[in-house]
Amino acid sequence: MILDFAVSNYGPFKGTVRLSMEASAITDSQSSVIPSGIVRTGILPSVTIFGPNASGKSYLFKAVSALQSVLRKRRTPDELITPYNPFKAVPSNERIPTVFKIRLLIDDVKYDYSVSYTDRAIDTESLVYYPNNYPVEVFRRNRGKENTKLIESDRLTDTTAYLRFASEYNDDVCNRVFREIRNITVVGDISMPVSHALNALYRKPDLKPLIMDAMDAADLGISDIEIIRRTAAYDSANSDEDVMREFFNATVIHTFEEKNGEVNTLSLPISYESNGTIEMLSLIVPIVLGLESGGVIFIDEFGSKLHHELTRWILNLFNSDINRNHAQLIVNTHDLGLMDTKEIQRRDQILFMRKSRETGSSELYRLIDFKGITKKTNVLKDYLEGRYSAIPYTVRRDIL
Repeated sequence: MILDFAVSNYGPFKGTVRLSMEASAITDSQSSVIPSGIVRTGILPSVTIFGPNASGKSYLFKAVSALQSVLRKRRTPDELITPYNPFKAVPSNERIPTVFKIRLLIDDVKYDYSVSYTDRAIDTESLVYYPNNYPVEVFRRNRGKENTKLIESDRLTDTTAYLRFASEYNDDVCNRVFREIRNITVVGDISMPVSHALNALYRKPDLKPLIMDAMDAADLGISDIEIIRRTAAYDSANSDEDVMREFFNATVIHTFEEKNGEVNTLSLPISYESNGTIEMLSLIVPIVLGLESGGVIFIDEFGSKLHHELTRWILNLFNSDINRNHAQLIVNTHDLGLMDTKEIQRRDQILFMRKSRETGSSELYRLIDFKGITKKTNVLKDYLEGRYSAIPYTVRRDIL
C-alpha cells in the first residue's frame, strides 16, 4: 500500500506536491478506512482528484510512471535517464534534480524510499524501513560524497538506481520495495489499451469469470468474451530474420431474451462495441486484478467515457467490504457527481489540483484543508461557486 507519494521539480511541479493516503482524524464513516497498526488513523482505499484542464492532474500520475522508469533497468554510464522533465518556467530548474519520495506499507512494515536525479545521473538515493516501528537505514547514496551500505558499488553506474541494482543481487528489503513500486498500475489518459486487457484474460483464464461477473454487474449486456490470439511476422531493425509478434482480438457475445422467453445470442467483433464498453473492459481488468492482489491503481481521466453510475460503482468497489485485500485506487476526473461526501466518499478522499497563473506551478490540496467543512457541507455547490479554486475561469467573449 502507498502511504504517500511526493514529487518536486517535475512537469508543472516546482515545489513539493504530496499525495497522502493516510486517513484524517475526522468523524466520517470508518467503514471504508483500512485499519493499520502503523498509521493510527488508518489508510484510505481511494482518493479522487478534481481540477480544471491543464492544472497538472495527469502529471502527478506521469510522475509515478517516471519513478517506475527510473527503476526499470540498469543503464550504461553514458545512457541518459528518462524521463527527466524538470519545471521549465524557471530556466535554472532545468539542471536541478527531480525528486521522488514514496512511503509504502508492506506486510505492516513501513518503508521510505527517495531518489533524486537529472538525465545524466542519480544524485541522491536512500531507503529506510521500520521493523518493530524503529528506523533502520538500508542504504544511502549521495553522488560525489560518501555512500553507506552499498554492495558491489564498483559495478554501479551513476545512471542506475541502486534499489534496482541491489534487488538483482537478491537484497531482500530492496527487492520487496522494488517489486511494490514496479507493480503499481498506472492507466494513462487514453485508457489502458484494450489489447492489454485481452492479453491478461488470455494469459489468466481463471480471471475470466471474475471479469464477466463485473461486466454483468455493470449491466453492459455482455454474457461472454472469446479471446483470439494471432501471430504475425514483422521486420526487425536489429536482425536479418523476421520476428514473430502476437496480437489479441476478441468476439463479444450478447444475450437477448425475446418476449416469448426465447434466449438468443449475437456475436460481434470487439471493434463494433461502443467506446464506453471498450473503456470499461480496459479498466475492469486491472481493477479486478488489483482487488484480487491488493494492488495500487492510478487511473487518469477516470470515467471520461463512462456513465456516472459506473464510475460511482467502481469507486464503491474500493470503499466497501468487497475490498478485502486492501487495494487502493487513485483517480483524477471531471465527473463532478463523485464529489459526494454523503454517500460515496469521506471528506479526506476529495483532493484538488490547481495551477498558479503567476508562477505556472501546480499544487495539490485536500478538501479538509478548508475550515468549516462539515459532513453537511454541499461540497459540489461550493466547488462550482469557486470556493476551492480548482475550477476553470472562462472569459465571456465572442470567439467568432
